[in-house]
Amino acid sequence: MLGILDTLYKLINNDSCKKDFVIHGGVGVLVRILQDGFTENANELQITVEILWKLTFGDVVCKEMVKKKMVNADCVQVLLRLRSSQMRSLRVAGTALLWRSGIVDLNRTMFESRSFDFTKDNYVYISCQSDMVDRLSEIRDALLSVGYKICESQSELDGNKIPTMMRNVWKSVVVVLCVSSKYKDDVICQTEAIYAQELRKTIGALIMEEDCRLDGWFGKLLRQRKVYNVYTDDLMKKNIPEIIDEFGVQSGLIHYV
Repeated sequence: MLGILDTLYKLINNDSCKKDFVIHGGVGVLVRILQDGFTENANELQITVEILWKLTFGDVVCKEMVKKKMVNADCVQVLLRLRSSQMRSLRVAGTALLWRSGIVDLNRTMFESRSFDFTKDNYVYISCQSDMVDRLSEIRDALLSVGYKICESQSELDGNKIPTMMRNVWKSVVVVLCVSSKYKDDVICQTEAIYAQELRKTIGALIMEEDCRLDGWFGKLLRQRKVYNVYTDDLMKKNIPEIIDEFGVQSGLIHYV
């Protein structure tokens, strides 16, 4: 079962596969796996929820799922239970699917938070895998030196912290996507990128691996956006001035006369 789900997870990276999967009743099969207790294996549960979560990243597919209420009441109860799971990955997946399928309004939760700072005060949101953090010290220092403030994801979200991620993306003037092969396959990173796109944020991409291909959902998202190769120290140093300048112009923080 796990092998079948894993293959399906890879197939739905393609938008046309997402649409075909939904049209031919695939969502109903996954929902039944969840609500009927077909599996108690934590890995199978997680990948089932993550497949449903990934399906919501396609605009047409997401609207179809919401319109037809494909994630039904029984499935919602399962997802609500997952939000209190001892496994962080299940909490994240359950919470994100409830949000992306329109069942739980995390936007309202975000704006009702008393701790939320509504001022968009030159924040840059850095979306990256935790293993890339050390390589970003130079660009982080450069952003701080010109007056930006930094919010970082590191792809370590807890399900209860997804509203925090949403707040940080919302208040940022620029969202930086630190792209690697692992990043492209990470559903949390994908959630951050899609949410930034939905908010029409200034998005810049730093390519962290030489052989990283900008295809699939990521290639579509970055169409007509600036992409910078920073996969070597020399490229990082060379491109930092242009990156800082471009972010400032695109976000309206720098104006040329």
